[in-house]
Amino acid sequence: MLIERIFAHAWAQPDKPALIADGSVIRYRALAANIAAARRFLMRQAIDADRAATLAVVSIVDTWVIGLA
Repeated sequence: MLIERIFAHAWAQPDKPALIADGSVIRYRALAANIAAARRFLMRQAIDADRAATLAVVSIVDTWVIGLA
């Protein structure tokens, strides 16, 4: 699964670039931390897996983070 590969890469090479968006570099360490934080947030919302939810995001990086969480 993609998420496991991202976390493994973040562990092995945390300072390597993971995403480049709007001229900013997001490193694997930050990407993994943001995904983990988003996952914790979403789990606290107790959204049923079989129900649709709408999330507003402001950047392409946020879109990746929420999508992977």
